[in-house]
Amino acid sequence: MKFTVIRASAGCTIPHPFESYSNFKLFVELSAELKAGEDHVAATTKLQDAVNALLSTEKAKRIEDLERQHAEAEARRRAEHEKQQAIYKAESDIREAQRKLERLRSDGSTGGSGNTDDDTPF
Repeated sequence: MKFTVIRASAGCTIPHPFESYSNFKLFVELSAELKAGEDHVAATTKLQDAVNALLSTEKAKRIEDLERQHAEAEARRRAEHEKQQAIYKAESDIREAQRKLERLRSDGSTGGSGNTDDDTPF
């Protein structure tokens, strides 16, 4: 029997690093033409090693991309939370200042200086 073409493939299922219900599958296939007199066993081993290396590289790249996306999403959520906290605090401070202003106005109208709101110099 004369071998002229060889194929090597590899695949794997990788669990999503941040989602327990998700995973992704990778599959790599390479083929090569054998030269006349080339050892098909050695060529197959070399091709399979190349497939495995390619699959490993792709797996690392995918995981790195997922980690980067996760970190970016977390940063956006954290920034949004901090923004909402700042808005809440500012609104609370405004309400407290309004209550204080109302107390001062009501205290000023019941006694003391005799100034009305129109007389206030500032």
